[in-house]
Amino acid sequence: MKKNFRTKHRSLINLNIINKLRIYLILLINFIDNRVFGEDYTSKSIYGLTRSTLELFSRHIDKIGYLLIPIFALALRLNNYTIIPVHNATADEYAFAWAGWSLLHGKKPVAWTGLPVYPEGQLIIWRGNRYRIVSPWFDHPPLFALIIGFASIVGGAPTMFDCALEYMRLPPIIFGTLSTVLVYLLGSQFYKKSIGIIAAMFYATVPVIVITNRLAVAENMLTFLLLLAIYSTLRYTETIETKYLWIVLICAPIAILTKLIGLSVTIIVVIILISHNYRKESVYIFLSGIFGIIIYLMYGFSLDWNLFVAVNTAQGERFTIHYKLFFDILTRGSSITYSWIDGWVIFGWISLAYSTIKDKKQILSIGAGIYLITVIFSSGFFAYYWYVFPLFPFLCIACGKYINDLMEHPNLVLFFIFFISAWLLILVGIYSETYHPIVGNRAMSILIIRGIFSGVFGVYILHFIFRGRRTKVISSATLVCLFLTYIALNTFIVIFAQDTLPLLAELSRYTYQGYERR
Repeated sequence: MKKNFRTKHRSLINLNIINKLRIYLILLINFIDNRVFGEDYTSKSIYGLTRSTLELFSRHIDKIGYLLIPIFALALRLNNYTIIPVHNATADEYAFAWAGWSLLHGKKPVAWTGLPVYPEGQLIIWRGNRYRIVSPWFDHPPLFALIIGFASIVGGAPTMFDCALEYMRLPPIIFGTLSTVLVYLLGSQFYKKSIGIIAAMFYATVPVIVITNRLAVAENMLTFLLLLAIYSTLRYTETIETKYLWIVLICAPIAILTKLIGLSVTIIVVIILISHNYRKESVYIFLSGIFGIIIYLMYGFSLDWNLFVAVNTAQGERFTIHYKLFFDILTRGSSITYSWIDGWVIFGWISLAYSTIKDKKQILSIGAGIYLITVIFSSGFFAYYWYVFPLFPFLCIACGKYINDLMEHPNLVLFFIFFISAWLLILVGIYSETYHPIVGNRAMSILIIRGIFSGVFGVYILHFIFRGRRTKVISSATLVCLFLTYIALNTFIVIFAQDTLPLLAELSRYTYQGYERR
């Protein structure tokens, strides 16, 4: 054997550099395999410890999905939540708080508006910004405003102008955390638990999701209701337990009273039920949605019917569909957090297209597609980026399936799609900007990060060169490390967002703490 090895070794001088590299790598893999998977006592002990750890992880994976990831998600969302997003990043936060505060004090809803159909209101300057105050305020349904107003009152706001972000943003943070749990449940329901874990980790840590989950806007509550309704519907089709049907019956009208675009919840659930041949139940859900519309109409009739009709008509006419709408939806997560194209959003849409092709049930594409169509026909130019928030869970679940499939079944085509999305878009868009304060030199930081990621990707390609069982394990393990690195970078960005995101660092000087009410 030694003679054969020496003969093979001497023959290397006659090979080209590619074949030499291939043989050297095969020898290295065999060497590692003999050392790591050998029969000695130490290797057996390490193997046994690793196996027992994996078995322990498998037995308690539900606890990770239910407890650890949501707790982590909550901690990230509470980090500097009164500062980022900055004061008046969207003035709608104060509109909801003021309307809710005034309603809970037995008055007509009072808030600011930008719609010209209202009679002339009172112009004020408050905390450095100009607002036109009107009453009654009909820009949006009252339910979410009542929740934000209640949180402000509990926080001790004696007047509506004392509503503070410290309390206004707590309800959306709670909804965002609960949505993380539902992302895990839906990912596990659609596919399997490992995909649910990956999807929940995405939803818990992606900066654009974490930061926008802090905003006191109705879409954060609507996201929770949409996920809860879809999950309960799927559970009902499997178990026929009436408690799940009741949950959906409650979610449908509540979603409409949260925001009119919540009508999409009723439509999505009805389509899912009909596709599963539950036609009678679909009628019940449809009627519950109609009930929510009737309540909203009664609310407008009780205050000022003519103004109510005029405002809602104006809401539907102030936009026209524009080609820029589709570009914004496909590329930008939020104008509040980033001023550049978000590579994660693009990868999410690629993953959704992939899961649509691979998934026979088409639940993800039905949910995202119907909501997207509702957004397009109700908002036109898409000037307000929080309209897209309810799409994020679907993108996260799709990303979870994409990554999980790459780990289990290495695929060169899927890998290069991920490579292009992550390396060229995510790094150029976010991490190159994020790391320059630490490294000290932006060009060097870009080079270091791209070098690390490219090295990791290079290891992943080994399986496609050698096509072995062990190279498949190495490639899958490499992808796991890459995913965990991505989660760690997301966490870093969120924790140090005020220092690492240039746009937020610039805007953070204008937080509401620096203003006096005038």
